[in-house]
Amino acid sequence: MRIFMKRENFSYILRAVAGGYLFYLAYQLIRGSLDGQNEGIVPIIAGIVFGAVAVGCFFSIISGIIKSRMPQDSLIEKQFDEEQELQNQESEKEE
Repeated sequence: MRIFMKRENFSYILRAVAGGYLFYLAYQLIRGSLDGQNEGIVPIIAGIVFGAVAVGCFFSIISGIIKSRMPQDSLIEKQFDEEQELQNQESEKEE
């Protein structure tokens, strides 16, 4: 269990570094285009794509941390409740 947590933490750190670097690249590309250093639309599009991927990296970190902090029992209960709700909906449709 301890080894898994170390790998998970390393994954968060790696995603944070990658997301930060991509966000920096996006900022530099868009700022350069607005200042007139980069010509054309390609740097702007690349900056937007890099920014979106950076936001995705940070979102995956946050969601992973939230899921890891949630007690395992509550996850199982949540899945069970969802399955029960689906079964209830299917039985109502049959009637």
